[in-house]
Parts: sequence; C-alpha cells; structure tokens
Amino acid sequence: MMEFCKSWIFALALLAALAVGQTCPCSFAPAGSSNQVVLVETGSPNRCAIESRPSGGCYCVSGTGTAGICSIDTSAVAWTFIVSGSDGCTSFSSPVAICPGNQATATCEFDGSVPWTFTCELPQSQFPSTSVTLQSLTVTIKQEDNFTFGGYGTPGEPYSFSYETANSIEPSDYIESWPNTPTKTVTGNIPSDEVVIYTGGSDVAELTLAATFSGLANAQSMVSDGSGISLQFSTTTAEMNSGFIEAGVFSTFSRATITLTATYN
Repeated sequence: MMEFCKSWIFALALLAALAVGQTCPCSFAPAGSSNQVVLVETGSPNRCAIESRPSGGCYCVSGTGTAGICSIDTSAVAWTFIVSGSDGCTSFSSPVAICPGNQATATCEFDGSVPWTFTCELPQSQFPSTSVTLQSLTVTIKQEDNFTFGGYGTPGEPYSFSYETANSIEPSDYIESWPNTPTKTVTGNIPSDEVVIYTGGSDVAELTLAATFSGLANAQSMVSDGSGISLQFSTTTAEMNSGFIEAGVFSTFSRATITLTATYN
C-alpha cells in the first residue's frame, strides 16, 4: 500500500509539472471505482458528498508509458471539503491525463418555459464504427434561469418566497446527478398597494458531469448496438411562499446548452 501511495503522489507531481506542456508519457490503469468528493449542490458555499465513482484510465508516468503520449486537460477541477466534518466544499485545479484516442462531441441547446424535457443525442455517425471502446463520457451543462413571482396580501405584513430550478437526467444512473440551481429567497413587507411583483433569476452556471461506472458500460452498449448515445434532460420549478393571501411563480424560463463528449479507442 505504501508503494502504491508513493507512486500515486509521484504521478500527481509529474502531472502538475508537465501540465504546462499539455502532454506527458502515460500508462493505463484498469477501470475500477473509488470514493471521491463530488459536487451535489451549487451555492455559497457549494455542497459536496463522498460517493463511489469510476476510476482508472490514463495517468502520467516517467519514461515511456504503455499507452504512449497523453494530452493533459488543464481545465479539469476536483473538489475538497472546506472543513472536515462539514459538507461545504470548494474546487481546485486538478489536471488529468487524456488517453490517446479519438473524441466524439455533440452540442444541444434548449430555451423554453419551465417545465421542459428534451433529448440530447451523440449520434452514431460521430463514431467510426460500432467496435470502438469508450474510455470516458462527460456532460457539460451551461444553464441560466429567470422567473417572475407575483402575490398580494395585507399591507405591512411580512412576506417571503423562495424559488429554485430542479434538474434531472435520465437514465438517472448513467451520469452524475445534475444539481439544482441555488435557491433564491426574497423577503420584505407587503406594500400599500397590496401587490408584490418580483423578477429575478440565477447567474449562468456551468459544470461538467462524468459518467458513472455502470453508465459508461451502458453507453458502450448503445454505441456497440449502433444507436448512438441519448440522454434526456428535464427542468422543473420548486417554490415556497408565506405571508400572502395568494401568490405564485407565473413566468419561468430556463436556457441550457449541453455538450456530450465521449473519448474512445
């Protein structure tokens, strides 16, 4: 175990040292799983949990590696807890080695009234054949929401309302969970005209989710069957309010740009 830890620390040090050149001699570790800190909800602070995630793949080594020369993704991030025992977390740069091979990519965009559901597909035509072996599958999502809330009540009475967009991906076990947007909470006192109108939204959020261990295997079956990779994305709303006689969200829109990326040999 000690030798494994030394090798892993050395690999990380080598990866950091070679990240400037964006390539490194690399080797390949068989697929497995390990406990990792993963993002479960964005906010201030972000919230994370420890979950089992796929491991293995290429890593930088000294000398000539069995997988040849790997490119290095310097934009990759990992997560760590801010304080031990708390779920608050922060991200840090964590360059990763990308195995030699090819890449297939598809981008889908949707902008509409919530709730909505649409399917994004990485078509089979992006792969040279059904015999390719998938090495990774990621989903990059850029999302922006806006909404209008209205209500009426007794002048001078305190009120509050909160709003968030709830997100999901199907099949749910293919990809890491798509976190909900941060909850927006507004408080105040009902004005003399008895009416409260509020228009707001969330900042543009961008994150990358990785395939689960079983999800990558299922995606491999899709490609081997010649059907390409299809995932369904859904967004709905959740809101709570108090202090009003009647209130609710009556105009909600969410815009998402989703990119599916698969690497293969």
